[in-house]
Amino acid sequence: LYSSRSIDRGRNWELPKKMSIFGHPANLIEIDKNKILCTYGYRKDPIGIRAVVLDKKTLNILSNTFILRTNGKGNPFDSGYPMTLMLDDKTFFTVYFFTSNDKVTHIAGTRWSIN
Repeated sequence: LYSSRSIDRGRNWELPKKMSIFGHPANLIEIDKNKILCTYGYRKDPIGIRAVVLDKKTLNILSNTFILRTNGKGNPFDSGYPMTLMLDDKTFFTVYFFTSNDKVTHIAGTRWSIN
């Protein structure tokens, strides 16, 4: 995964920098004024869905990796594309494209929390 930041509301951007997150594509949501949740598809064995918390200004990783799924099968490109919502009770609901043991590619979801 690569990142690029703008400090002038999108007029100019830094050159992309490689992050220490292996996975794509990513979905980013602000979870408080200083933190972003990054959810992404993990396309190596075990194929699945993962997430980390990032510092909003520096994009440094602030958390351990949250593993939402690890049972993906088949073509690793048949998983990922997550979209995450933060629910009122501070839990998250993430939906994603996924292929499991039955080799049927489908939309799946996981409700989870950071704590």
